[in-house]
Amino acid sequence: MKIFKNIKIYKFSIFFIFVVIIFCTSLCVQAQTPSQSFSVPRVYIEDLKIGNIQNNQITGTFSVRNNESYYLSGLGYQVSLIQDPNIIKDVGTVKARIQQVIDSTAPDEALIIPPEEAIVRSFIYKYPENINSGNYILRVRAITDRGLGLGWQDVAITLKGNDKFLEIDYRTPKIIYNDRDFALLEGVNISPADSVTASFDIKNPGDAVTAVPNIKIYNRQINMPVYKEYQDSPITFSRGETKTIQLEMPKIETPESYLAEIIFYDGNNRVSASQYFRWVVKGPGGKILYIKTDKDYFKAGESIGLTIETVGPAETITQDNLSDIGKGSLEVSIYDKDKNLIASDSRDVMIDSSIVQTVFSIPVKNDLISPGINVKLIKDGKVLDESSINLPIYSLEAKAMETAQKAKKDGIINYLIYAITAGVAMILFIAGFLLYKFKLKKR
Repeated sequence: MKIFKNIKIYKFSIFFIFVVIIFCTSLCVQAQTPSQSFSVPRVYIEDLKIGNIQNNQITGTFSVRNNESYYLSGLGYQVSLIQDPNIIKDVGTVKARIQQVIDSTAPDEALIIPPEEAIVRSFIYKYPENINSGNYILRVRAITDRGLGLGWQDVAITLKGNDKFLEIDYRTPKIIYNDRDFALLEGVNISPADSVTASFDIKNPGDAVTAVPNIKIYNRQINMPVYKEYQDSPITFSRGETKTIQLEMPKIETPESYLAEIIFYDGNNRVSASQYFRWVVKGPGGKILYIKTDKDYFKAGESIGLTIETVGPAETITQDNLSDIGKGSLEVSIYDKDKNLIASDSRDVMIDSSIVQTVFSIPVKNDLISPGINVKLIKDGKVLDESSINLPIYSLEAKAMETAQKAKKDGIINYLIYAITAGVAMILFIAGFLLYKFKLKKR
């Protein structure tokens, strides 16, 4: 098989160009200073290998490499099936190679990767059985739990399907809002009282079919919580018929960036590719993107160094809209491996269009391994976002500290056992002696 590598870490999706505006600031011993650049973590997918392809199921393995000098947490991966990019199609008056996403899934598996290390993972992916037989691309991509896409790798595969797929015209999907057309992933800003319409053309190349659109609306990205899932009215397609589909999305009050996934079903059988649409409900909001630390252990008297990156409202930035909601706070809580709170700290942060990093230095009184770190972004008493990580015991120093703590704990337990045993023996001895004296006196 031919392997296609495409590790362009610095190439953002349109979503993150228009929707994710990140800000950083330096706190603790540093002054609060905005920066105008954001460095995407250098995370790569390597050694993607396909095992078996049978019963519309693909198995394989891959490795995820962290080329940063800090632990990366909140990572996952996404598996996508993409139409063969060697198929050349008309785009207006020119020919172009089109990569159409047929299906994507994000397994619910959290990854934590040590600095300058790689981990190996296996995967099982079930592709839609009604796809058209032919050549495809299988893509595995690293993603964060906040929906940011990182490095990826592709492998070419040939699949056999039932050839019963409706065909979405890749040139037609758009968002309609206030009688204007917007690109399907542009992230048009709307008011909470408004709604958008998803529009696209779809063709039925096979026999007549009645299909039901299934709409799943995610908060930001497909590996994030589902806001709502429902089915729209059935649509009948005659053989060879092309229809323009317009589906009004529900009104949503909560400010956020939303991603709608539309898939057609004939009964329980999937009969179309996934089609995605994005829009943004305006209003106060913010996200915690990363919690970074370079160690998984801390000795008594040392300080936990944390770098936390946050993002303001999801709205697209314009000249008239700077998405400035003012000052909020970032609250950090540190727990030991037994879930006991051992330290906390908080700092004020600006929640606007600036790029900000917040640096914490939190002292610890006792040796600490496998710390749990909880961070909350708060505005006017309301939690805008919350994120937690639990660092694994990975380094040799952390393992040595764990062994020492276990030995100390075992020593204390053994001492208690000996003390309790001796105490019980003493009580029995005294009780026996008193009983003997009592009987002797009675005689």
